[in-house]
Amino acid sequence: MNAKQKQWLAYGPLVIGILLAVFFGMRYPLPEMPDDTEHLAIASTKFRSVYVEHDLTWAGTGTGSVTGNVTGNLTGAVTGAVTGNVTGNVTGNVTGNVTGNVTGNVTGDLTGDVTGDLTNSTFLNLTAQTAISVTAAATITPTGTYQPLTSAAVVTTSTSTAVANGSVTGALLLLENQNAADAITIDGTGGNVECTADVVLGTGDTLFLLWNGTNWYCLSAYNN
Repeated sequence: MNAKQKQWLAYGPLVIGILLAVFFGMRYPLPEMPDDTEHLAIASTKFRSVYVEHDLTWAGTGTGSVTGNVTGNLTGAVTGAVTGNVTGNVTGNVTGNVTGNVTGNVTGDLTGDVTGDLTNSTFLNLTAQTAISVTAAATITPTGTYQPLTSAAVVTTSTSTAVANGSVTGALLLLENQNAADAITIDGTGGNVECTADVVLGTGDTLFLLWNGTNWYCLSAYNN
């Protein structure tokens, strides 16, 4: 065996190995690793799956928005907006807007506006606001639909603005005199309260008003 034959014998296996590596590398390329963006997309997809299929139970307060559908119970507080449908019960407070449908019960506070139909199968419970002490020639500024009134003497409200203007057209206002004896007279002819006559509220008497955007219109005045 001459020197050239020995050289081929030494380098032959190496050349064959390189050729095999190139051949199999072309037929079976190594898989590419996804970049960080693809990792995040996969993680986000998995999170959304869990988010939709399971109940949301927060021990604390949620400060973000719920943009998917909630098919379980929403038991935490949401200070952002709920833009999906809630088919379970909402037992926490939602201070943002709910643009989807709520088919469950809401046992927390609903502080936003309801632009769809509001169906109540039991009683409509009007929470009594803190009683306002009415003074002579004063304007009553109610803080809620059911507004109790008191006074230190027999008084008559302002003849120009007996009740502060409503904040939204269609607002309802129920005034009740909770005095033991003193009457409170609501001016009903000269200002923004239209009742065809002044309304004298004795003990336990009520006045029910509707704000039409310009005036409070009298729905009923009852002598109890």
